[in-house]
Amino acid sequence: MRKFLHGARVVDPSQNLDGYLDIVVEDGRIGWIGQGKPFSQGDFEDVDLTGTAIFPGLIDVHVHFREPGQEYKETIETGGLAAASGGFTQVIAMANTSPSVDSVDTLSFVMEKGRASRVRFNSVGAVTVGLKGKELAPMEAMAEAGAVAFSDDGLTVSDPNVMMKAFERSAALGLPISVHCEDPLLWGDRTINKGAISKKLGLKGVDAAAEEAIIQRDILLASKVGAKVHV
Repeated sequence: MRKFLHGARVVDPSQNLDGYLDIVVEDGRIGWIGQGKPFSQGDFEDVDLTGTAIFPGLIDVHVHFREPGQEYKETIETGGLAAASGGFTQVIAMANTSPSVDSVDTLSFVMEKGRASRVRFNSVGAVTVGLKGKELAPMEAMAEAGAVAFSDDGLTVSDPNVMMKAFERSAALGLPISVHCEDPLLWGDRTINKGAISKKLGLKGVDAAAEEAIIQRDILLASKVGAKVHV
């Protein structure tokens, strides 16, 4: 049965749409967008969406589904269900699981699990083995196995030599590195931004320079080799 959706604000930048429009859905697919009913007869379900907005499926480029190893927090299945409930149709999972996604075997495991997800599932590969910031993970092999980017999310690759080599390899692969920018030497107590409030509460806090210094460093390194960086 056809569904006639009306009353909602329809937003789709790719189609230059932003206004109150009507939509006809046939067999689970959008068949028409405009104003008023494009048909005069036939069975259809009338769906009043007044007060809501309709968008294309959203994409979350930074999720933590925690599988493998931390399934008590989240699994790929439950994370996908939560994403779908929130209007997201595609996600990119981070690599800081247990074990981390720093090998083709672990990447293949999460990708296989992701095939059963309610959303389009993608995964990054780790930049370094074990997220330890010392030895580069097999980036080329993971890219071939389906990694869409690389990240040691949650941890900064402190050694600039290691990070430079990572950017060189990511540039050759045409894939971005998503960076966690926080200098460990300036972490403080990682409780709160350093400032008047942290001082009032008696907390050491984290100076903004902890982020700013690494952001500047990674932009510089990426620009030297033509790599793509996502902060």
